[in-house]
Amino acid sequence: MHLHDRLATDKRHSVDAMSINAADTRKCTVHHNLLSKSIIIVENCRRLDELIGMSFQFTCFPLAITGADGSPVRAVAIID
Repeated sequence: MHLHDRLATDKRHSVDAMSINAADTRKCTVHHNLLSKSIIIVENCRRLDELIGMSFQFTCFPLAITGADGSPVRAVAIID
C-alpha cells in the first residue's frame, strides 16, 4: 500500500518530513490526492516517534494569512 493510500484510509495527516511528496519530484501528486479527499496535510512535524503506541488528541493552530493556501502551524499532541 502506498503512503498516500494509507494516509487516506487512516485519516492521518502528519509527517516528519519537509514534504509528503517524494523529494526527487516537483509534482504534488500526494498533496492533490489527499486534499481532494479533504484530508489536511501537516508536514515537517518533529518527534512523532515519541507518540508511537500512545493515545492522543492532535490539533494545530495556523496563522491567518489572507489569500494563502497554507500556513506554518503550531502543532500540538495532547496525551490522553
